[in-house]
Amino acid sequence: MDIGSRKYNPPFVVHSDIFRTAHLVRKQMGVNRNLSQVFHAHVSYLENCFGVGNLIFPTFNYDFPITRVFDIEKTDSQVGSLTNYVRSLEGFSRTTTPIFSFAVDKARAKTYSNTPFGKGSVYDDLYNEDGTIVLYGTGINSCNYLHYVESQFGPPRYRYDKFFNGTLIVNDECVECEVLFHARPLGINWGYDWSELERILIDAGAIISLECNMFAVKARDLSEIWGDRIRVNDLSILSDECRFDVSRRLADLGRRFVLSDFEGIK
Repeated sequence: MDIGSRKYNPPFVVHSDIFRTAHLVRKQMGVNRNLSQVFHAHVSYLENCFGVGNLIFPTFNYDFPITRVFDIEKTDSQVGSLTNYVRSLEGFSRTTTPIFSFAVDKARAKTYSNTPFGKGSVYDDLYNEDGTIVLYGTGINSCNYLHYVESQFGPPRYRYDKFFNGTLIVNDECVECEVLFHARPLGINWGYDWSELERILIDAGAIISLECNMFAVKARDLSEIWGDRIRVNDLSILSDECRFDVSRRLADLGRRFVLSDFEGIK
């Protein structure tokens, strides 16, 4: 897909809010329409824009640390109604990484890493293939590709590594599973400076408007621009309040956070 002089490559990870992109499919919809027709119209629109087989949708569910169960068929996505529709489609397959799963085209389906922001992850493929993130009605604060960038230039001092163990259910078969990622520390009013993170992308010309409430940015641009900011001052990507608290704690410790600093040894 060419936008001006910039070429945006597949695959396309789509963060969606169909309430803010309803205007893009209104012409396709009749007067009598149900939710299934609405969802179908949005998927068709995205496939027309980016190509059949090129779309990846987050299907995140944050309950695994509590329930310790991830059923790829029955565990709902908690990141938008469209993503629940997509994961039910015959042409898509859901990845088996707990918490941070994705609905990917079946032609792309494979076993991904249990580290969702590290090597062998969906985001790692996106970076290696020079893919693109599409903000379809969502803001830049929905782009948790930032955690992959933190891993590329980290590990982040202000987070700590944590394993979550549980049960994965695939086709009614249960197997033990685990997921590992850098968790945000408990007891801190956590936040990123999304306004600044967006501003530096805009200043670099990395965010391109496609339609009203629809934007695209290349994964490698995110890694380069946000990565440069992290390299110079890793704490600068945090919100003011969060940065103040984190910097004070890191200075006292003289090292990166570890799990026992906040949760005890588990």
